[in-house]
Amino acid sequence: MNRILTLLGVYHPGFRVGGPIKSVSALVESLGSEFAWHIICADRDFGDDAPYPGVMADQWTRVGQASVYYASPRMLRPWNLLRLLRECRYDMLYLNGLFSLRLSVLPAACAFARLLGQKPILIAPRGEFSPGALAIKAWKKRPYLWMTRLLGLYKACYWHLSTTRELDELRAVFDVSKGTGFVARNSFVAQGMTAAAPRRPAAAGGSASGSSLSVAFLSRISPKKNLDFALRALAQVRAPIVFSVFGPEEDAGYVSLCRKLAQSLPANVEVRWCGAVPAAEVVETLSAHDLMLLPTRGENFGHVFVEAWLAGVPVLISDQTPWRGLEQQGVGWDLPLESAERFAEVIDQVAVWPEEKRLSVAKACREKADLLLNDDGARQANRSMFEAVLAGRRE
Repeated sequence: MNRILTLLGVYHPGFRVGGPIKSVSALVESLGSEFAWHIICADRDFGDDAPYPGVMADQWTRVGQASVYYASPRMLRPWNLLRLLRECRYDMLYLNGLFSLRLSVLPAACAFARLLGQKPILIAPRGEFSPGALAIKAWKKRPYLWMTRLLGLYKACYWHLSTTRELDELRAVFDVSKGTGFVARNSFVAQGMTAAAPRRPAAAGGSASGSSLSVAFLSRISPKKNLDFALRALAQVRAPIVFSVFGPEEDAGYVSLCRKLAQSLPANVEVRWCGAVPAAEVVETLSAHDLMLLPTRGENFGHVFVEAWLAGVPVLISDQTPWRGLEQQGVGWDLPLESAERFAEVIDQVAVWPEEKRLSVAKACREKADLLLNDDGARQANRSMFEAVLAGRRE
């Protein structure tokens, strides 16, 4: 059985990073009987000073269908990580993202310098080439991309893109050789829940939260996720709103900005800071709300949107994700980020929905989630991609 080695900043039981953990976990669960998965990750969750309790660091441990090496901070130092990579037996290196110094830049540079042998490398950018994502810290990203193009650092690599749109975004940055870009949609595994969570009956006033519309933001609190835009949109909403912010605080300066914006909101908007949510509790948490608001600057997939639909909750998101035409499907809205006023209009519209409308939208959301959960096309596309890269084929 071919061995795939992948590097992640965080893997189970961690949850604060979100999407990449779920993407890799879904691949392991769906293809674990066909490929031998080996994962190197930190021995603690994002933002934690202490390692996971009960997890043995700096040794291989069986976790589900994968072998996981929970590396201590000492083992994640560049020379120790390089030594670990050289000691590992694997047939393909699968990198997640492009800009992590230790977990992407270092392995790619070492492979380019022939320090890791001639194994194929497959890179999943995870939405990092979207215009919105590239605009964040562009002063650092663009010189690096220019240098990698000049050196040809990624010339021999393969690319895993979730959509044709993401492939086009990649081609706007790199001259992708013919047949090295594979489009395979992310698999989805709902942790802790395989069916829609029961929705609470609406109270007086039509909303599930009573007289106020209950709106959730659930993601990392970072510039890419665009919480400040959400707060600016809420400043223009007329309906009474309870806005619950769930997620780890990734960027202290950005969090400070958002908290100041929240303090300046009108009296009809109440903001609650709720912290991070364990992966197994996401669907249940979202099911207690009427709407999810996440005007992200760019996503290659967006697992949390599927989790919202599984909970029967429509989503109000930007048009910078693969999920388009949501209003026509009756499961949400995908709007351009040029106008916060348009987001506010939609929120006011949802606030006056009668209960019959809420129930019909919740039903449409669950049906969409069920289709995604039972679609075997993503699994087949990912299997074909890994087989092609391992065989050195260019499709």
